Amino acid sequence: MKKTNKTLIIHVAKNPLTGVWSSMKSIVRWQMQQENTNVAVAIFSKKDWPQHYQNDLNSLDAEKYQYKIPNFRMSYLLIFINNKLENWIEELYRKLAPSRIAIHFHNADFSGIFVPVNPKVNCDISMVATFHGMPGIDPKFKLRRPWQKWLHSRLRKNKVKFVSVDRKGVDQATKILGYNDKEFSIIPNGIFAPQETSLHNNYSNKALQVGFIGSIDSNKGWEIVIDAAIKTHSSSLTELIIIGTGPREREIQPLIQEKNYIKYLGFVENAAENIIPKLDVLVIASKVEGLPMVVIEALANGVAVISTNVGAIAEAVIHGKHGFIVERTSDDISKYLKILAKDRELLRQIKEYAVKQFNHKYEISKIGAEYLNAYFNLNN
Repeated sequence: MKKTNKTLIIHVAKNPLTGVWSSMKSIVRWQMQQENTNVAVAIFSKKDWPQHYQNDLNSLDAEKYQYKIPNFRMSYLLIFINNKLENWIEELYRKLAPSRIAIHFHNADFSGIFVPVNPKVNCDISMVATFHGMPGIDPKFKLRRPWQKWLHSRLRKNKVKFVSVDRKGVDQATKILGYNDKEFSIIPNGIFAPQETSLHNNYSNKALQVGFIGSIDSNKGWEIVIDAAIKTHSSSLTELIIIGTGPREREIQPLIQEKNYIKYLGFVENAAENIIPKLDVLVIASKVEGLPMVVIEALANGVAVISTNVGAIAEAVIHGKHGFIVERTSDDISKYLKILAKDRELLRQIKEYAVKQFNHKYEISKIGAEYLNAYFNLNN
């Protein structure tokens, strides 16, 4: 077989959702634009993987492989028994004849299922696993710990390189799984820059547009945000939009009844394009987070962020510069909403700083280049 001078990059994930899938899509699309690069996506998904995710996958002009796992409770065992990854790699190698291959695993604690990877190919293979967030601070995951450690030991033995999307993930991995933080590179999630941002909006004489985007569950603090909006509206002109679905969504309507300044829209497809650019402020009141993609999308669109101090959000949002890090109370959130509602010059400055922060840390061309370095040690 005569090899080409092209690199083959294969992204592998087990049922990727939310930020993991959003990050994967952005990286794949950027890599597809690069010369001498072929890209493939290998998804092991549940049968009921949401249709809008399936639509996203179908729209990617990359090589695509999908195994719909018939029994998700048995998914680890099914993949162990019938690991299609090696067959897919061999098929891609015969078809594309790459000079080298990079395998990029997502959801790092699942990735130990797939190694060792020993396809019958005559080229170098590099492997990277991204930690998109660690569940270590949640007590309900304690019983999973030995299983996680065993999976990670397989990655280590097979010389898989480790990447975390933030410093918090590195701290969690070293504390919970016994890693040395020097084993990790830190490469944040990234997205393409929007064509235009809300900096171009005339927001000085209108109601402050506030958004909550997230699951309607016990972690996200949506009810705290509603209470903060009610307290803020009594003295300042604000409007709140709530986007998301979840097990507690039926509780929303009684709280917002007869409050025409609060709207619940449920699930909104492509909220990053259809909703976030219209916002002035994004509010996050979660107990537990990593670095949500919605924060990066907000910064990209020049949206100020008011957030509780969870996960790695404070790494992206410097208090007083790109937004505010607050206590998890409606009073504290309301305090900063009132400040931004009244001081539109401060709001304008924060929105400008948000875009600068995005361009400096999270724009996809920067992230894509860092991953190419991680795959092949280009800086060494």
